[in-house]
Amino acid sequence: MPVNHLIDTFMQGHLFEPIITREFRPPKPDPAGILHIAEQWSLDDGGKSLIMVGDSIDDMTAGYLAGAATVLLVNEVNAHLAEHEHTDLCIKRLDDLIEVLEEGFVSQIGQAEENPDTRAQAEKALKQ
Repeated sequence: MPVNHLIDTFMQGHLFEPIITREFRPPKPDPAGILHIAEQWSLDDGGKSLIMVGDSIDDMTAGYLAGAATVLLVNEVNAHLAEHEHTDLCIKRLDDLIEVLEEGFVSQIGQAEENPDTRAQAEKALKQ
C-alpha cells in the first residue's frame, strides 16, 4: 500500500492514524473519511479544524463538504480547479504547506470580495 510505504520511508517514529485509503466507504467526494478522522481525533467541530490537501475535484469537494479548508496541490492537469468554489488555496509542492501552516491558514470560502484569486495562485505556483 503506497501510504504504508510513505510512512515507513519518511515518517518512521511518527504516529499517523487513522489512515484513510481509497478502500474506505463511502469514497470521496463523500466527506465520510474526513469526518471519520475528526471523530477519531475527538474534534468537536466536525472537520472544520482540518485541512484537506489533494489534487482532484473529489478531494476538494470532500473537504468542502466536511467543512475543512481545502488546498489544491496544483499541476498542469488540474489547474482549472483553482477557480472551483471548493478550492481555498493552491500550492505546487507539499512543502509549500509548511509556510501556510506556520503563518496560520484561514479559509477563504465564503469571504466574497476578500477571496483571493485562486487562479492567479495556481499560475504563480506552476511558474515556480
